[in-house]
Amino acid sequence: MLGLGRLLPLGGPSGGAWIVERAADAVLRREAAAAVPDARLTWLRLGLAAPSEGTGAPDSAGAGAAGSAGGGAAGSAGGDTAALGPVPPGALPREPLCIEAEFAAWPRQPLPDLAAALRTALLAAAEERLGLDVVRADLTVTELLDGTPAEAADAGHPPEGEPVRHLAGRVEGDPVARAVAGTAGVVGLTSELGHAVQIAADHARVEVATARDARALDVARAVSAAASRALGDDRPVTVLISAVS
Repeated sequence: MLGLGRLLPLGGPSGGAWIVERAADAVLRREAAAAVPDARLTWLRLGLAAPSEGTGAPDSAGAGAAGSAGGGAAGSAGGDTAALGPVPPGALPREPLCIEAEFAAWPRQPLPDLAAALRTALLAAAEERLGLDVVRADLTVTELLDGTPAEAADAGHPPEGEPVRHLAGRVEGDPVARAVAGTAGVVGLTSELGHAVQIAADHARVEVATARDARALDVARAVSAAASRALGDDRPVTVLISAVS
């Protein structure tokens, strides 16, 4: 998984979906740049929060809590009750997450206010665009910038979408691949982490890229349901999202 980072759990403790850290990072940076143009993220990391900071229950809080000062709870997959498949290699435990980030700032407003706005944007994006269970965002300002964001060449805004490097081949002969590829919000099947569709006796795993205008967790749930229908049984389906394009 060179360059992809770790696999982050989508949907809280009862989910079966994961997203690569690189894809989540790109979404968070894009949303933060759009919401808070006076701040430019220079470093971002997603990791486990302290165990005591768990939300206690999936979907216990939404975007409103995410926007509160000091942190909030991102929603989880409250409807995922099926048995879970094996945890993919390189995946973090299905526990609440924390964002750590450093940023440079154009100080056109008080830095505490700017940091609060950036924190709100990051937590809201984690919930609304991805479906990550993020309970805290710790921010550090590392540089004060001159001029204005509009005057800077490339003011830190990320590219329009995550490139999909390894699209899987034809899907016509595989009913599971065909069902997944036809799911709303799926850009394509990918093979960044292995074969796009892996089917075992007791579970299945599929890997996809999702559209940037769709919430990653919602697409993953729909993909899991489509794959289950194609399989025709109750094997748990693990969904890996390797890019958001």
